[in-house]
Amino acid sequence: MAAFIKQLDPDRLKTVATFAAAMPLQHAPKAVVFAAAGFVMYDWLCFIAAIIIAATIAFGAFGTWMGLKLLRRLNDDRFSRVFNIVLTLPAMRLIWQALS
Repeated sequence: MAAFIKQLDPDRLKTVATFAAAMPLQHAPKAVVFAAAGFVMYDWLCFIAAIIIAATIAFGAFGTWMGLKLLRRLNDDRFSRVFNIVLTLPAMRLIWQALS
């Protein structure tokens, strides 16, 4: 998905915003799959809510602040290189894990 989003517009701010907006679309089906597999979310509802609240307040606010600081310091070309590296390394790790 990241490669497709990046091709839509080379502007780094638009890329990050579109990527962030697409995350719920990527993660929501996981809840459906877990429920279909038999995971009982009701038993964990308080824990799930606490994680969502903590992540939104702490990591969401801090991550947004730090991300904007970094995005403003990078130009579009440098952002593109960093973005590619950040996405390629975990992909390579997944390939390595699959092969071993």
